Amino acid sequence: YDINIELTGNRIRCYLDGKLQHDVKSLPPQTFFVNSGRDKTNGSLIIKAINMGTAPQPATLKLGGMESLASTAVCTVLTSASFTDNNSLGSPAAVAPKQTKLAVSGRELSHEFPPRSLSILCLPPKTD
Repeated sequence: YDINIELTGNRIRCYLDGKLQHDVKSLPPQTFFVNSGRDKTNGSLIIKAINMGTAPQPATLKLGGMESLASTAVCTVLTSASFTDNNSLGSPAAVAPKQTKLAVSGRELSHEFPPRSLSILCLPPKTD
């Protein structure tokens, strides 16, 4: 058999004995993932976001269908300059969580997720 594979940009063409067998465009890999759920013990909305990209990822989270939420959310972020960074005895906090507070207003929350990060947002219910 004579096999030929051509790569041009994101296009892949595969030939077998001079006949085109496959002609496809590869899609860029997905680098941003979000999941959410409720904390049954206190009713908080928990949102987990992973940005595996090398650039910040802006996102607007729609909170429709939620009962009233507090005006402040807690965001815990675990990030590093490199995917291969690890904690060690010499550098025990190379990869350590950092907490910030985010203002919540209305039914949307806009946030920029840092590159190479795991972010956990906790949106507690509004207390009277």
